[in-house]
Amino acid sequence: MVAKDRANYYPDADSMYKDETMIFNNWNINSTWTNGTDGTCRLAASQTSKVFCVPISGLKVGDIITKFRILGQIESAGGTVTLDADLRKVTKGTSDVTDASIGAITQVSKTADYSVDVEKDITDTTVADDYAYYVKVDGTTGASTDIAITAIEVDIKRR
Repeated sequence: MVAKDRANYYPDADSMYKDETMIFNNWNINSTWTNGTDGTCRLAASQTSKVFCVPISGLKVGDIITKFRILGQIESAGGTVTLDADLRKVTKGTSDVTDASIGAITQVSKTADYSVDVEKDITDTTVADDYAYYVKVDGTTGASTDIAITAIEVDIKRR
């Protein structure tokens, strides 16, 4: 094999990965977050620290998670609204599972209407067997305020 062919046969490690963005809007909601008729997930006014989870499916062993973002809209009406999103990893166990944060978007706090497009770079996390991934979303709304989440996006590198 000549040197030129060798370079094509053995690419550097970074060129072996393709950057992809995975979009999630399949809501695992509870009684306080509701499905909007427009495909959004909504939190009504006057709610305190209400949580829902978005399972991150479709990952393959060896994928590398590099960042995630939350998209949507905050209707403030002059009141305070806060929003948190936490990308988490669950590990199987014999007596219980372990649930740990990979990276969090904390305290998106607004007192005016706001288009939510907030991202978090995380330390590269390689997807492995025996783990499950999800984003935990926590919202607090005041009187006459609400939150609408349109999507969670996760950026990965995939072979």
